[in-house]
Amino acid sequence: MKMPIALLCLFVLLFSCDLDGTECNVNLCAGPPTIIFEVISNGENVIENGTYDIEDILIEGDDSDRFDLSIGAFQTSGGEITTLELDNSNWSARSYDITLNFGSDFSAQIELVTATPEDECCEGIPFLREISIDGNTISLGSEPFRITLN
Repeated sequence: MKMPIALLCLFVLLFSCDLDGTECNVNLCAGPPTIIFEVISNGENVIENGTYDIEDILIEGDDSDRFDLSIGAFQTSGGEITTLELDNSNWSARSYDITLNFGSDFSAQIELVTATPEDECCEGIPFLREISIDGNTISLGSEPFRITLN
């Protein structure tokens, strides 16, 4: 008697996440964004060459205390590059205006627009909708996003 009840419970669990014909267990959702930057000055990656390290870069602006910066690596067709990664402990669907200060030498104005999908399965998971660096809108398919220090 226990086996049919266990099978019935398993059957109900497996088929209970069908929302209006959408099977959420096979749907891939983009997770909250981590924004990846390559920081360039005079044609050189200033993170990679040691001009700036993580302690030299400060974040100012909207909820700046919720953002985290770290150094990472990004694989390109030309090899691996050192990048600056921007993350937020609590993304929500809105616009963020921040400034990245590189020592006292340079700054970059960053506008991030996040949204949440309309999809029932991924509803509530924010994604990056738009990014602007120093007033220039950047194509989302072009990560890592390039910050040029002038």
